[in-house]
Amino acid sequence: MRRTYGVRRRGLALAAVLVQASVSATAAEMILVEKGISKAPIIVAEGAPAANVEAAKELALYIEKISGAQPKVVVGGADPMPPAAIWVGLHPKVPALFPGAKLDFEHPEEILNLCNGGHVLIAGRDRVAGAKQTEYGTVNAVYTFIEKRLDVRWLWPGPLGEDIVKRDTITLAPFEYRFHPPFVTRHFWPRNPRDWQTRQRDYLYSCPFQGGHGFTDWWEKYHEAHPDWFALQPDGTRNVPGKNIHDAKLCISNPGVWKQWLDNAEEKFRADPTLLMVSACPNDGPWHCVCEKCRAWDHPAAPKGVLTERHVKFWNILARGLRERLPGRTAYVGALAYAAYITPPVAEPLEPNIAIGHVGHFPLTSEANREQAKREWKQWADKATLMFYRPNLWYWAGGVWGFPEVAMQKTVEDFRFLAENKCVGIIVDSARNVWATQGPEYYLMAQLTYDPLQDGEAVMKDYYRRGFGPAAGEIEAYWTLMEGAREEIIAAPGFDLGSRNRYKLPPIFARVYSAEWAARAGRILDAADAKAAGSDLYRRRVAFVRAGYDYTRLMARVVPLMTRVRESGGKDKEAVRLAQETWQEIEEVAKGAAPYALHLKNLCAWIQGTGYQGGMQDYFGPPSEEYVKSSKEPAVRLAPATWEAVFSDNFDRAALGPDWKVVQGDWSIKDGRLQSSGGTLICARKFAGLHRITFEAEAAPNPGLSDISPFIQAGTRGHVEGYLLQFGGHNNECSAIQRTGKLLRDNRTCLIVPGRTQTVAAEFDGQHVRLTIDGKAVVEYREFLPLIGPEHERIGLYVHEGIVKIRNLKVYTSPARAQTTPPNDGIGYE
Repeated sequence: MRRTYGVRRRGLALAAVLVQASVSATAAEMILVEKGISKAPIIVAEGAPAANVEAAKELALYIEKISGAQPKVVVGGADPMPPAAIWVGLHPKVPALFPGAKLDFEHPEEILNLCNGGHVLIAGRDRVAGAKQTEYGTVNAVYTFIEKRLDVRWLWPGPLGEDIVKRDTITLAPFEYRFHPPFVTRHFWPRNPRDWQTRQRDYLYSCPFQGGHGFTDWWEKYHEAHPDWFALQPDGTRNVPGKNIHDAKLCISNPGVWKQWLDNAEEKFRADPTLLMVSACPNDGPWHCVCEKCRAWDHPAAPKGVLTERHVKFWNILARGLRERLPGRTAYVGALAYAAYITPPVAEPLEPNIAIGHVGHFPLTSEANREQAKREWKQWADKATLMFYRPNLWYWAGGVWGFPEVAMQKTVEDFRFLAENKCVGIIVDSARNVWATQGPEYYLMAQLTYDPLQDGEAVMKDYYRRGFGPAAGEIEAYWTLMEGAREEIIAAPGFDLGSRNRYKLPPIFARVYSAEWAARAGRILDAADAKAAGSDLYRRRVAFVRAGYDYTRLMARVVPLMTRVRESGGKDKEAVRLAQETWQEIEEVAKGAAPYALHLKNLCAWIQGTGYQGGMQDYFGPPSEEYVKSSKEPAVRLAPATWEAVFSDNFDRAALGPDWKVVQGDWSIKDGRLQSSGGTLICARKFAGLHRITFEAEAAPNPGLSDISPFIQAGTRGHVEGYLLQFGGHNNECSAIQRTGKLLRDNRTCLIVPGRTQTVAAEFDGQHVRLTIDGKAVVEYREFLPLIGPEHERIGLYVHEGIVKIRNLKVYTSPARAQTTPPNDGIGYE
C-alpha cells in the first residue's frame, strides 16, 4: 500500500467545508429519536473494519444517553430498507440513497457527515493493509458527528467531564460537512486515557512518525565486529565514554554505517507494506564523532557546536539509498531537529524523502525561545518535504510537578502557525494528566490537534459554558489568572529553560503563587461556587477545579518550607513539622478530589525522582525520612577540622596501579598525568574521618566539556553516596555541591577554563562542604547531616566529557570530633 503526504499550503483553511448546495434546501428535518423512541437504525456494511462497528455502537450509546432510546445497530444487509437510517461507513446501498454525493475520498483521513432529510451518512477514508488498519476516517467521522451534531463534549476524562444535553427528540436539518485533518500524526504521550483521546480524534491517525533515537541497539550488535562504525572520541578511542551503551554515537561519515542502516531499513520496509519511515536520528546525548571526515562535513559558517550539516549530509545519503533500493515506494528517512542539530543547515539541501521532527518548546516556553523556535521551524520547512512538530512541554514552568502550566492564547496562535507552515503532524511529550491544574490546556491542544484552524477562542468559550454553566465567567477568569501566573514565572529574573535549571524555580513559585494570588484565586472560585449552587453537576465541576487550586496553593506553601528543611539539614523542627502537615493536607485534597483531577501517585513519582525531571523531593513533598529522623534526634555537631596529609599521587608512572579503581569510563596515565575522557575513578584506599582533596587539572577545548569533579566522604560504589563537588558541571555551565545525588548549592560564575591549569580543592571541614578553585571558595554549604563513618571513607574523581589531565593530587584527613561548644548559628543546639 502506498500513501503520499505532500506539502500543505495556507489553503488548509478550506479543509473543513460545510456544504448546503448538494442538499435540498427544502428537505424536511430528519428524526432520529421522537419522544424517546428511536426512528433510525444504525447500519454498518458486512465486512467493515472492526473499529467501525465499535464506533457505531458508541454512536448508539450516545444517542441513548441523550434521549433514552438506543437505536439498533445492524451489521450487513438492510432488508427491508428502513425509511430512515444512519449509515456508518460506505455500504453498497449508500450511493443510491445519496445521489450526487462525492463518495471517493481524496485526502488522508477525510471524513463526511451528510444528512439529506431521510438518511444520515457518517463515513471517512478507511485504509486496511492485510490485518492492519492504517486510516480510521469513519471512526473519526463518528466522533465528529457526536460532537458537532449531537452536541456532546468530553471536557476531561470520566463521567464528570462528559457533557450531554438531554432531550427526548433528536432531529437533524439537511447538511453536508467534509473535513480532512491537516495533521495526520496526532500523538500525545502518554497515550491515555485512550477513550478520551479517541473521542477527541487524536488516537487513531494515519502517519506514525518514526524519528526517535535510531541506533540504540547498534553498540550491542556491531561494536565488536565494526568498532570503526562508532564515534571517535577526543581521547582517540571509539568507546562510549562512561555512558549508557544505548546512547552510543556513530561515525556517520563511514560508508559501512550507511550500508548497514540501509540493509536494516530495506528489510523493515519489505516486511511491512504500511511502513512509511525508519529513523536515522542519533541517539541522545553528546559524544559526537571528532574524526577528520565527520568534522569536514561541518559547515565553517555554522555556529560553534552546531553539527546539523554533517547530519543532513548523512540523512541525504540514506534517503538516496532508499530510493535506489525501493523504487516507486514511499519510504522516508525519519530524523529530529534537536540538540546539536536543531539549528537549520547552512547550505546542505534535504532530499525529498526526509521527514524532520522539530523538537521545540512552544507554546509552553519563554517568549524569546518561542520566537526563535518559530524562525528555526520556517527555515527547516523551506528545505524539508515533511515537517512534524515534536515538542517537549509541561517542563518549564512547573507543569512536571502539577503546577497550572497553561498558555491557551499562545496555543491557539502556535497551532495555527504550524498548520500554515507545512506541519503534517504533532507528537507531544508529555501531558501529565493532571486535569485539575492543566485540564483546559490538554483540551484545547486536543481540539486544535485535530482542527488547528478552528476558532480557538470559541473553543474555550464553549468549554467554560458547557462545563460550568452559570459559573462560566468566573471559571474563565480563574484560568486567565493561572495563565497570567505562568507568564510571570517565565518572565521572572533568573528563569531559564532546561532541566538543569529546575532548581531555580522554587523561589519563583514562592513569589508568584503568593498569599495575594491565593486570596484572589480563592475569591474567584467562591463566586463560581455561589453561581453553581443550583446545579449539582456544575457544583461538582467547580469542586474539580478547586482541587487543583488547593493543590497549587499547598505546593506553593511547601516550597519555602522544604527549602528551610533542606538548608537546616532537618534541624529546623518547625519547618519539618509544617512541611509534614502541609503534605498531609495535599494528600487529603487528592483523596477527596474527583477521578482524574489529581493523580497524586503519578505526581509523586515525578516529584520524588522516579521519573524524568524529578528529584526535587527536597523542595516539594514530605520531608524525607532522613530529615524527619534528624528533627527528632539530637543534632550532630562536629568540631572544625585539623588537616593532616595522608596520601599523594604525582602519576609519574605508566599505569594506574593498585591505589585506583576505574568504576566507569576511560582513565589512564599519559605523560606523567592522569587522563580521562569521561567516567568515574575511585581511590582503593579508605580514609577515616573528614576529607580534603586537592589537585591540578587542565582540560582541552571541547564543545561538550563538562565536569572536573572530585567527590569525598563516599562509599565503595562512587560519589552517589557522598559529596560530589561539581566543577564545570552541566556542560561547563555551573559549579555545584551535591549530597548523595541531591543539589545543595550551585554557582554559575566560576567555570573550567580550557587550556589553563587550575587548582581544585574539595573538603568537608566538619561544618561546611566547600569547593575551592585557585584558592577561592566558589560554592559552599553549611552541613548539619554529616556523611561520616565506615560507609563514607572513599574519595574519587568524576569527568562527564572532555579530555582532562590531572596531576599533583593530595588527600588530607581530620578526625570527626564532636563539638563541645555550642555554635552560634541560630539553628538551635541540643
